[in-house]
Amino acid sequence: MDISKRRQQIYLLYRQMGACLKILLSRPPMGRGIVYELKRKCGNPNCRCTRGELHRSPCLSYYIGGEKRKLTTVKEHQANTKYNFYLFFYLTLR
Repeated sequence: MDISKRRQQIYLLYRQMGACLKILLSRPPMGRGIVYELKRKCGNPNCRCTRGELHRSPCLSYYIGGEKRKLTTVKEHQANTKYNFYLFFYLTLR
């Protein structure tokens, strides 16, 4: 490939980078965190978790002020948990 084609590709990538940067800067600040599934036993001897079927609940692990925190939801709110976590994250970081 000749030098002219390379310059054109570099210029095109530079313009795309500018467009991406514009989008990122227009959004609210992002925080460091992850949503994952928490699995645990309750301790009740007659529960299904003693047979290996652990209780599951979504969990958000995030950092605020250098401290790691976790947030879990109750069963009624688990249908739209990811949305609720993102909303919480957005409101906390404003």
